[in-house]
This record gives sequence, C-alpha cells and structure tokens, in this order.
Amino acid sequence: MAVHPHPHHHLAVARLHHGRHVSPSSQAFLLSFLAASSAVAIAVLAMACSSLRSLWSVSLQADPLGGMGYAGESLALRDAVASWRSRVVYHVFVDRFAPPKPILSQPQCGTLSDYCGGTFAGMKQHLPYIRGMGFDALLIGPVTVNSPYGYHGYWPRGFAMPRAQRQGEDGQPQLAINPHLGTPKELKSLVAAAHAMGFLVMMDVLNHVGCPEGGGPCDTWQETIRPPPWLSDSYAPFNQSASFHPPCTVDFSQYDADNWQRCWLASLPDLNQTNPAVAAALLQSTANHVHSFSFDAIRIDAAHHMAPEFVRWLPTRLGVPAFAELSIPSLPLPQRLLAGRAYTNWATAELQQALQIAMVNAFTGGDMDGAARGGLTHSPAAGSTAPAGPASAAPAFPAAAAVRPAAPVVGSMVDLARDMAAVFEGAGNADFQGTFLDNHDSPRLLGLLHGDQVLLRNALVLLLTSKGIPLIYSGTEQAFMGGPDPQNRESLWPFLNTHHPLYGFLTAVIRFRQKVSLWQYKHQGIRFVSTHLLVFQRGPAVVAVTNTPADVQLHDTVRVTGLRYSDGTILCNELADNECIRISNKGGYIHFDDRLPKLFFPL
Repeated sequence: MAVHPHPHHHLAVARLHHGRHVSPSSQAFLLSFLAASSAVAIAVLAMACSSLRSLWSVSLQADPLGGMGYAGESLALRDAVASWRSRVVYHVFVDRFAPPKPILSQPQCGTLSDYCGGTFAGMKQHLPYIRGMGFDALLIGPVTVNSPYGYHGYWPRGFAMPRAQRQGEDGQPQLAINPHLGTPKELKSLVAAAHAMGFLVMMDVLNHVGCPEGGGPCDTWQETIRPPPWLSDSYAPFNQSASFHPPCTVDFSQYDADNWQRCWLASLPDLNQTNPAVAAALLQSTANHVHSFSFDAIRIDAAHHMAPEFVRWLPTRLGVPAFAELSIPSLPLPQRLLAGRAYTNWATAELQQALQIAMVNAFTGGDMDGAARGGLTHSPAAGSTAPAGPASAAPAFPAAAAVRPAAPVVGSMVDLARDMAAVFEGAGNADFQGTFLDNHDSPRLLGLLHGDQVLLRNALVLLLTSKGIPLIYSGTEQAFMGGPDPQNRESLWPFLNTHHPLYGFLTAVIRFRQKVSLWQYKHQGIRFVSTHLLVFQRGPAVVAVTNTPADVQLHDTVRVTGLRYSDGTILCNELADNECIRISNKGGYIHFDDRLPKLFFPL
C-alpha cells in the first residue's frame, strides 16, 4: 500500500547498459552518480549503524521465536528464491475477482469503496482463467480480518481468533481470516488448487492495523500503561499501547528514515517492531499464516515504514522469499536505489517502483513522481456510492489523478534506457526483483494512455522481456482504465473474457517468455535507442518497442548493430506473420511501419 506525496525526483541516468558509446553527457552523469552514491553510502551506513544500535534485542543472537527451525534452512530457502525467478505474477484482490455465484448473473460492482463479493471459492473456480494466459504465480493480498470497508485487506484488526476459539480440533492455532472472503478451509483449498495447477502463491504482511468501526482516527492516545479505548481482544496479540509507536505524522516531503519508520501511515496505528514482543508476535502470526496455508512467498506492504533489519530478516525465519514494497521517490534515483538496498538481500527482493516510474513516464510523458505529491485522501473518492464510514476507513493512497496528462504525450526512450541501466546496476540483484507497470495504488496505465492499447502492448512487452519478475495487475487483460483509488479496483466480473484481444496478447508474450526461458539471461544489452524507439537483445531474443503516439505516423527503418548472431541467421517476429530480418555483420534492419511491438527470435 504505497503512499506517495513526495517532491519531484531527479530521474538519474547512467550509461546505456552495455552500450558501445558513452557520450560526454553520460560520462558527466556517471561521475555525478558515483559521487552521489559515495556520499549517500556513508549516510546509509551511518543510518544502518544507528538503527542497529537502537533496534530491538531481537536479532539472530536473540531469536524472538526461540528458534522455529527455518533460519538454518538456507539451501531450501535458496531453492525457493530460485523458483520465483522464472515466474509471471497475476496480482489480484480476492474481493474483486469472482463471486461464488455464476459470473454472468452478477452485475459489475458499483460500490468500489466497500466489499464487492469476491471470495476464495469464487477465485478457485476461475483459476483456469488466469492459468490460461500462462501466469504461474499469484499475489492475492491480505486475508486477515479487517475493519469495515477493508475489502483490500490493508486495515487489519485480527491476527488471531478470540482466545476461546484459538485452538482448533487438530491442536493448531486458528487464524482470523476475513469472513467476507471465506473460511480458513476455503483459503486452504484455494492455495492447494493453485499449487495443483502450477502456481506459486504470495500473501501480504502488514506494518500496521486498521481502526475500529464507528469512530474517528485511532489517534486518541492515552498513557502507555493503559490501552487506548479502541484496542480490544480482537487486535490480539497487538492489544496494548506498547504494541505501537506513539502517533506522529510521516513527513513525505523528505526521506528521513527515523520519521518514516516510527510515524503512522495516515491514521493507521504503526506496529513497533523495535519492541521484541511485537516483533516476535508479528513474525509468529506471519509464520502461522504462511505455513498453515502453504504460501510460497510474502509481500511486505509499506516496507519503507519498517526497520530494514526486520524486513531483511523475515525470509530467513519464515523459510520463504519476501518482496518488499519500497516507495521513496523523494530521493534522486541513485540515493533511492541505495536506500532500497538497505532493505534487500538474497532472500528479500524489492518491488521496483523506480523502474515503474521510468517506464510509465516513457510511455505517457507524465511526471509520475510529481503526481505522487498530491497528498492523502481521507474520504471515498468522488463519485463513489460507498458509505463514508469513519475517517480512518478511507483510502490512504496518493491522489494520483495528476499523472493523467491532458492530451496524449510521450516521454523519451533514451531516458528510459538510462534509467533502466541505473536500476539494473544500482538495485543489486536485478533478476530477483518485482517489476510492474501499475497496481492497486496507482492509476491504470491504459487510462494514462487514454485507451491506446497499442502503446499498452509495447509497455507489456517491455515489462515481460526485461530483467525482473513481472507482476500484471488483474484487469489489464480486459483493458481496464481505472484512475486513482478506488476507480482502479474494478471487479473483474462479469467479464472474465478469454476472447479479449489483450487476453490473447498477454498469452502470446508470456508463452514466448517461457519458451525462450528469458529469465536465465542476465545480459540485457541496448542495441538501438532514440526518442521513440528502443531495441535490446536478451539471450536469443531481440525486442523492439516504441512509444510513438497514435497521432504520429511511424515509418522508419533502423540498422540495429551488435547482435550476437552469425551472419545469415534469420530472425522472425513472433507477434506477426511474415516479418523477418537477416543478420549481416552482426546487425540487421528493422522496419517500423506500425506502432506494434516486435519479438524477434531465430527460425
């Protein structure tokens, strides 16, 4: 759940990745990049040392769980990490995917700020719809009990059942699952069915709790020796004031690690992981969910509001990989990447927002970071028919409508190539990071593109063939165009149309990615770039995409050099008939007479 009211970032640039020429301007940038990186490295190191000194006594020397047996299973965890590198993830809210009743008999949900009726059972029934596109991983969002209107799962109230119900017949802990979505048995059945179809399944871990019904924000704090009035047994094990940081407001105008990790995200009470009991309880609750329902990974929501040591430490204790949501665009790109690396390691990947911003800006010409400065909204979006509810039950997401340009414009593929190189080189393990174009926290890219599905196809090809583990937001395959939250959280029913052109297009590109095993190739070399064209080679594939808008005629032929093929090799476009190029002197001519993306592969 990203919140992005940030000042304008400077899209940092680095040399073209594996390019053959570095211009003077690029050299100057590279020098400034290194200088900035050195300076911020010292700052990050100092911050880390300070954080380590003040961090809870929970560490690898003082395990709050008393040793659950997962920390030493590094080989199994490394295998689990490796199993995610090849995956393509379908990101979905269970409440918005499918109701238990027949799809065609249900109208599309019109109350987007409240529950719509999707369930675990409904999703299980329609897993073939997702698998049919080639997806082999799922991100289903939080599943715990939530405050009213918490259809998305990000306002949790219950991490365990009430005391009288916490022990099941089998002696295992009974977990508090959102009853709107179904029962623990139905969730277990969904995950088992997904596994049987070849999916890996990821769940969300949260940094905060939601507020109760019928009141204002949870900021009426009392003495730490007495719980505030809104706390109750339903918040167990976090039902004491000491479970939370005292209320304060996150200052999004600048990145201050202490402020961001200690203060509250909007009015959501912030769990204090520096308290050993809280760290242990959160870890135990997460472990119970992961292992009771056989989840294969966790997504750490708003990880930038947690201590980085805790984020890095979670996977080694749970035995499954983690994907950390990090949103720090108030920093220039080099510093942002370094700050992100404080949270990641071989088992904790970053959900790469910096790359999302670069790609979206290239195709829209918009200032995605600038739009994120819009601030928080504390009431349902305009036009919503959902009841207002308490102030704390309102969306805590960026007012990102400003991202949408007044008229179709595009950015520069040159800027995109440099930013991609900076991310790949500066973010650590580029192959083990989540990449995405949009999600539940940002307007849908197709809406920003004013419905231009050709440009969306180019962006999807870029995402699915570049380094990283791609996540596609549910509804992309049905050409959803929703704007800011909650308009970008449409119900997928009554559509689920397997004949939609974008459904078929995604199927073709994902199958190509899997056929070629693109994730195995670490080298992604730029072969040609201009304002509107980008051509790169990754393994045996040559990818050509454009950001040319619909009102511009594209008739161009470019000589692409540096291709790693023998002379006479013929490459053909997997997305079109009768479009091939012949290699000569390590190069070939690509003709652009339409705006469609191209995937060239040897005959």
